Amino acid sequence: MCRAVEQGIVSKMQGLPYLGAIDVAVIGGGPAGAACALALRTCTAHSVALIEASIYDNVRVGEHVSSALLPLLDYLEVKERFLAECAHVKSLAIRACWGRDVPVSHHSWQHWSGEGYLLDRGVFDAMLATAVYERGGRVYPGCRLEKVRASEDGPGWLLQLRHSSGKRFLLQARFLVDASGRQASVAKRLGARSTRYDALIGVSRFGQMDGNVPSAGEILIESTQSGWWYSAPLPD
Repeated sequence: MCRAVEQGIVSKMQGLPYLGAIDVAVIGGGPAGAACALALRTCTAHSVALIEASIYDNVRVGEHVSSALLPLLDYLEVKERFLAECAHVKSLAIRACWGRDVPVSHHSWQHWSGEGYLLDRGVFDAMLATAVYERGGRVYPGCRLEKVRASEDGPGWLLQLRHSSGKRFLLQARFLVDASGRQASVAKRLGARSTRYDALIGVSRFGQMDGNVPSAGEILIESTQSGWWYSAPLPD
C-alpha cells in the first residue's frame, strides 16, 4: 500500500495510529478464533491478526473435552505443547443422570480415542494465542473492536480498535472472521439479525471440593425438567 493511500485511510478515522494492512482479521481470541488464526498461519501464507478483548484473565466456562480434540491439535501442530504445558487433568469417566434418577458411568476405555481432559480454559486459550504469535501472526490482547466499515480505497474493511488503556488504533483487513461467540458482535454491526427460538440461559459458579474424596476426573451431568446442569473438577 502506497504511503498516500495509507495516510488517506488514517485521516478518515480521526488520524488514529495505523497498524497496517493484513489479509485476515479474526475478532475473538477464544478456541474457535485462535484455531482459525493458527490454521491460516500454519497452512497458508496469509497475514493474520487475532483481536481479543481480554488478556485471558477472565472466567471461561467449558472445561471438559474428549480425546477427539488431540487430532485437531495435532493438525494445528500444538498437540505436544498442549500435553506438556497446559494445566489439565485426565478425565476418565462421565457420569450422567439423563432421563433417570440413577447416574450411569461412561468410562473412557469405552471411547475409541481414550480418556478426555479437564482444561484450565485461561491457560488453554492463551496457549493457542501464543502459538499464533510465534507462528508470525499478530495478536492484540486487551483490544476491542469499536467501529468497522467497508474500505473506500479497495476491497476489505477498516477496523477501529480500542486498547484497555484507552488508546485507539486503525487496522485494515481484506477479510473478517467473526469469532466473537454467541453475541456475533461483528456480524450484527454489519446488519445481521439473530433469530431466537428459546430463552435458554446459563448460570455458573465455583465451589471447593472435599480434598479427602478421591476423584477420577469425572464430570457429572444431570437433566431436570427445566434444563440440565453439570459439575466438573478443575485443575486447581
